[in-house]
Amino acid sequence: MYIPIQLIEESDQNALFAFHVEDVGWYQFTVNRRSGRGEFEDEELMGERGLEGHFFRAVDRIQNQWLRGRAIQRTCYVG
Repeated sequence: MYIPIQLIEESDQNALFAFHVEDVGWYQFTVNRRSGRGEFEDEELMGERGLEGHFFRAVDRIQNQWLRGRAIQRTCYVG
């Protein structure tokens, strides 16, 4: 399954991203620019729709790109 991830907006402290799960929709998450910690925007949906794995992989993908010094507008993973 192809999962696109895109930057929505950013500030000095956080970056807001969204990932898309086919047949389910777009889900937003925030990544703290200093710690790299991700936070899912709607915790209730994460458990209900089985989005945990997608969330963690999307955050990991963003963190890996940042560690390489890349500016991220869009990226993806295949899972």
